[in-house]
Amino acid sequence: MKAQIKRWLTPPVFLGDEKKTRRAMLLNVMINGTAIYLMLLALGNMLSGRPSVGIFLFLFDIIGVFVVLLLHYWLQHGNIRMVEIGLSVFGFLWITLVSAKLGTIRTPTTSLYLFMVILSGLLFDSKGILFSTIASSLAVLGLILAENAGLLPRPDYTVTLTQWLTYTGLFGITGSLVFFTLQTTREALARAEREIEERGRVEGTLRKLSRAVEQSPASIVITDLDGIIEYVNPRFSQVTGYSFNEAVGKNPRILKTDQTPLGTHHQLWTVLIAGKEWRGEFVNRKKDGSLYYEAATISPIIDLNGVCTHYLAVKEDITERKHAEDALRIINEQLNLRVAEVEQLQAELREQALHDPLTELYNRRYLNEALLREIMRAERENNHLSLIVSDIDHFKKINDTYGHQAGDKFLVEIAGLMKRHARGSDFVCRYGGEEFLLVLPGVTAACAESRAEKIRQRCAEICIHYEGKDLMATMSLGVATYPDHGQAIEEIIIKADKALYASKHNGRNRVTVWSEDLV
Repeated sequence: MKAQIKRWLTPPVFLGDEKKTRRAMLLNVMINGTAIYLMLLALGNMLSGRPSVGIFLFLFDIIGVFVVLLLHYWLQHGNIRMVEIGLSVFGFLWITLVSAKLGTIRTPTTSLYLFMVILSGLLFDSKGILFSTIASSLAVLGLILAENAGLLPRPDYTVTLTQWLTYTGLFGITGSLVFFTLQTTREALARAEREIEERGRVEGTLRKLSRAVEQSPASIVITDLDGIIEYVNPRFSQVTGYSFNEAVGKNPRILKTDQTPLGTHHQLWTVLIAGKEWRGEFVNRKKDGSLYYEAATISPIIDLNGVCTHYLAVKEDITERKHAEDALRIINEQLNLRVAEVEQLQAELREQALHDPLTELYNRRYLNEALLREIMRAERENNHLSLIVSDIDHFKKINDTYGHQAGDKFLVEIAGLMKRHARGSDFVCRYGGEEFLLVLPGVTAACAESRAEKIRQRCAEICIHYEGKDLMATMSLGVATYPDHGQAIEEIIIKADKALYASKHNGRNRVTVWSEDLV
C-alpha cells in the first residue's frame, strides 16, 4: 500500500530533458492537490443542508475526481502538453460552474493568509509551509464556527463550507508551489555552482594545455580539413622563420621541397582521410631558404559527434640527428671498408702462410694441419690414406751448373705436373727444397704406386729450355699408406720418406712402396 501511494505521488522523470521533468513535477503537485480538494469538497456537499444543491455538487465533484485521475494517467505516460491544457480547462469550468450554482463570489480578507504562507515558506522552507497552512486553515475554520455560532452574520452553510475547503486547498497548493519554487531555485543554484566550478576546472586545464602548447619544444600546427593553417605555436616560428600571422591562412606547402620522397604527401592524405594517424619525415625549407629535416605525427581531431573537424600536426626538428646519422653512416662505411681490407689482407697473409710463393703449392705448415684432419677422417670412415713423396734427381747439380733460375723453372714444372695428377680430394705440398708430397685420401697402396709411376714417367718427358740448352731431369718417389704401413701420421710420413730414399739408393728414377724389407 505504501509503495503504491509513493508511486502515485511520484512524478515521471524524463532523462535528458530537465525542463520537461520540472513541468511534470509541478503538474503532479497540482493534480494531487486538486484530487484531495475535490474529494473533501464532495464530502462536504454530501453533508450539506441543501439536498438539491448538495447532491448536484457532490456528483459534479465526483466527475471532477475522475477527470483528475485521467489527467494523472496521461501525466504518468508523458503527455505533458495534454495534461496542461486539460487541467487549465477543467479548473476554469469547475470554478465557473460551482460559483454560478452557489450564486455568490466572495473575496474575504482571509485570502491574506496566502501571504503568510508564502512568507513562512521563504523563511522556514517546508516546515514553515506546513505550519502556516495548518494555522491558516484553523483560523478560517474558527471564523466559520464563529459565524455559525452567531458571533458573525449567519452565512449560507454550503457557501461557507465551500469557502473553507477552497481556502484550505489554496493554502496548501500555494505552499506546495512555494516549496517547489524553492527546490527548483536551490537546484538551479547548486547546478550553477557546479557548472561554475566545472568551468573553472576546465578553464584551468585549458590554461595549462595552452601554456604547454605555447612552451612545447615541438612545433604544433592546427589546420582545417582543407589543410589551411589556423594555428602555429612559437616553436614553429623559431624553426621555420614564419611568424604566426605569416603562417595562419597559408597551406603547409610553403615548407615543401622536392627532396621529400615521392608519394609521402599522397600517403599522408590517404591515411588522414581514413581517420587514422600518420607518422613520417619531411625535408622542408625554412623562410630563409635553408633545408631542415623534421619528424611529424599528424592526427585528425574528432568532435563529440565523431566528426573530424581539424588536423593536428606535432613536428620535431631532427636536422642535427640526421647529420649525426649521416656522419655515423659514413664512419661505419669507412670502418666496414677498413675491416674488409683487413680481412682480405688477413686472408692473403693466411694464403701466403699456407702456400709456397714459388710453386703456389701448399707448404709444410698446411700439410701438418691437413694431414691430421685427413688421418682422423680415414680412421673414422675406416678408409685408406696414401702419401707419395717425390724428389728431383740431381737437383743440386742443376742449381750448381745452370743457376737457381733454371732450378726454379724445374720446380715450377714439377709442381704443375703434381697438380695435374691430383684429384679434387687430393692436395699437393712442397715438402722441402726439391721434395714434393701428394696426399691421396681413400687410395690404397697399389693405386698410389700406379699414380706415382705415371708421375715419374711424365717427369722424364719434361724438357726445360734455358739459355739455348735443353735440360731434363728425373724423379724418385716413395709411397706409404695408412693403415697398412702405420697408424700415426708421423709414422706414415717417415716410412714414405724412407721409401723415397730407397728409390734414390737403388739408382733413382723409380717408385718404391714401403715394406718391412726397407728397414
